[in-house]
Amino acid sequence: MLRWRLLFGSLILLLLTGLCWADVCSARAGSWLAPLGLVLCVLATQEMLHLFRQFGSPVNPPTIKIKLVQLDQGRNHKRIIVKISVQFGLPVSPGM
Repeated sequence: MLRWRLLFGSLILLLLTGLCWADVCSARAGSWLAPLGLVLCVLATQEMLHLFRQFGSPVNPPTIKIKLVQLDQGRNHKRIIVKISVQFGLPVSPGM
């Protein structure tokens, strides 16, 4: 069992290191790690909702907000950034 954990842990670290290296070498910053972060955010949100529902806590459905933000960086340079956030209502315990 320990042998498999060490093997898969090493492979995951190697894959993550390769993604970081590819992100540094790419022309656009975040072109490799941003999609990974988005997928991990969605999966973590689904896991949290599943855990809350499993124990009978009422949870509001998740809301996905997408914002386009324009930054002015000088006379001729403008950058548009996409901000994506996933929000869900946490259950409130009766003692709070």
